[in-house]
Amino acid sequence: MQRLLSVGQKTVADAMTLSESTVSRWKEGEIERWSKVLALLGLQVVPVSAVVVNAEYLRSLETLAELGLKAEKKRPGPLGWD
Repeated sequence: MQRLLSVGQKTVADAMTLSESTVSRWKEGEIERWSKVLALLGLQVVPVSAVVVNAEYLRSLETLAELGLKAEKKRPGPLGWD
């Protein structure tokens, strides 16, 4: 709903060749209904600029980052003659 407000229902209506009143009526339940359908299907809508990865991939990256940070903390300091 917030995204619709930021883009404007006239812009959406024009892009879909609909009347502005049709888009306005969507706010009375249609958008919420389709949001529930998408959620039930295990889908989500994200901004075009978003990068979406699955949870397993993200956990793997977190593990690698944690291991790298632990290794960096154990790294000895400069030897003094460098």
